[in-house]
Amino acid sequence: MATKTYLYKDLHTMATGAYSVYELATMFGVSEREIENAMKQYDIPTQIGRYTHWTKKEDKRLIEMRKSGFTNKEIAKELRRSLSMINSRIGNMKLPKKQKNRRWTEDDYHKIFLLKASGMTFREIGDVLDINFNTIAGRYYRRKREVNE
Repeated sequence: MATKTYLYKDLHTMATGAYSVYELATMFGVSEREIENAMKQYDIPTQIGRYTHWTKKEDKRLIEMRKSGFTNKEIAKELRRSLSMINSRIGNMKLPKKQKNRRWTEDDYHKIFLLKASGMTFREIGDVLDINFNTIAGRYYRRKREVNE
């Protein structure tokens, strides 16, 4: 019984210290299944690293950040997940897509032209502004053509 009390008390600290479920089970002298059940009970990811399962806390934080207007890239950084994992999770959760048709201001065009003049590629500009690089390129050339006419 003392092992289980110790297990639940320090499990979160040890799990976030990059120990695998196998290593935790070995340390505490219990089965891997018992470790996984305890981690699920306390909403601790059962895997560390690349293929970490999503917790309820992470889902809640994702939804909050999305409603607050954070970009997917900012959410990925905050949750320490890849951008593709964030996009996939948003799709799996069937969250509403962000409004696509936004109005472009002169300031938006000014930023694009400044960044392009500084030597950045459309892909790099898209990453900075969190806009698809094809959209950036299209807007850039369309505006350039309008100015030259």
